[in-house]
Amino acid sequence: MRRFVSYIVFFTISLTITILLINQIQYSDEFLIHKTANTSYNKIAWNIDVINNSPNKIKEGFVFFGSSLTQGGISDSVFTSMGYKCLNMGVNHSGNALSLYFLKRITPLQPKSVYLLKRKTPRHSLHPMTPLLYKPFELLNDGQIINTVFLSYLLKRTKYTIEYVIFNILEKNPIEVVPREYGLRS
Repeated sequence: MRRFVSYIVFFTISLTITILLINQIQYSDEFLIHKTANTSYNKIAWNIDVINNSPNKIKEGFVFFGSSLTQGGISDSVFTSMGYKCLNMGVNHSGNALSLYFLKRITPLQPKSVYLLKRKTPRHSLHPMTPLLYKPFELLNDGQIINTVFLSYLLKRTKYTIEYVIFNILEKNPIEVVPREYGLRS
C-alpha cells in the first residue's frame, strides 16, 4: 500500500510540473485575436490590434479600463470630438488581471492618464479569458494565490495550449476581421 501511495504522489507531482511547464508557452497575438474575435470578448482582439497597429492612439492619450459599463458608457469618440485624445479599452466582465495585462502592454506606449472603473463588489474569480493572456508564473507573480480558482485557470490554460499547438501546426488561419473603431463615430 505504501508503494502505491508513493506512486500516486510521484505521478501527481510529475503531472503538475509537466502542466506548469507546458503552460509557460507564450501565445502569439494572432492566436489571441483568433480566439476572441467574433465572440463576446471581441474587445480583447480589438485592444490587441490597437496596441500593435495604432500605438499613436495611446501615446499621450487618456485610456479607460473596466467592464462592459466602461465599454458601453464611455464614448471615446465624444471625448475625441471635444479635443481630448481618448481610448476606451473596457472589456466585458473585466477583472483586475485583465486590466493589469493591458496596462503592462500600453505602459511603454506612454499614455497620459489611465482610468480604471472598479466593480462595486469584488470579483472572486478570474476573467474567463485570463488563461489566454497570462502564463501561470506571470499570474502568480502578479498576486494570484494557489487555490481552486488557480487550478481551474490551469486546466483551461492547458486546453488553450493544446489548441495553440494545433493552431500553429495545422491551421494558421488568417486573422479574423477586427473592427477598426468602437463607439459612436461622426
